[in-house]
Amino acid sequence: LLDLRLPGDPIQAVADVACRLATSGFVDSSSGLRAVRSMMTFYQLQGRSGCADTLIPAEGDPSALVIEVTLAPPTPTLEPPETKTATPSFNAGATPTSVQVIVPTSVPRSDFELISVNTVCSTQNSGNIQVFVYELNGSTGVPGVGVRVRWSGGENTFFTGLKPEFGPAYADFAMTEGRNYIIDLPGRSDPIAQPLSPVPCTTDTGERALTTYRVVFRRVF
Repeated sequence: LLDLRLPGDPIQAVADVACRLATSGFVDSSSGLRAVRSMMTFYQLQGRSGCADTLIPAEGDPSALVIEVTLAPPTPTLEPPETKTATPSFNAGATPTSVQVIVPTSVPRSDFELISVNTVCSTQNSGNIQVFVYELNGSTGVPGVGVRVRWSGGENTFFTGLKPEFGPAYADFAMTEGRNYIIDLPGRSDPIAQPLSPVPCTTDTGERALTTYRVVFRRVF
């Protein structure tokens, strides 16, 4: 947090980011929910608070709403009349049956789509994944969006808007040579189709570097 040089109180900034994530589709996935809960634990231990405290249930609470539904007795089925009075074929004293219906509290959404993946060869940003997340208009950056990067044997999540000098849409991740990476916005976009690899490249000035990828997502609704 100190390295990020956030304006104001950096711990409260974590609470504010957790608040924004808690009101988005980021917490529709289990990994996103765990990430926000970790942020909550961090800032709560430092005496800070945010709206996530009231939006996210405590660890161990059910993630779905349980509703009791009472079913009425079945509709009487009348047998063919032998007399003028029909006799119902069910037990008139049947007790209504209670069943539990599980109603999810949130519906998974894919509200962002991949727009482009471009490569850059630069010694200044060697081997980075640079992600830009925009609103529907394609120009307004969206801060606080979690970007998940996965590789064989591991994964990490980083967030847009934590480097204000690059704008609210921006987030980046440093790759390790020899690994292949898949990224997505968990619970909010499909994973990219092709893995990203930090392969060696040569800059315009003849210097050696690792390929950097610039990945753009845009809101679809």
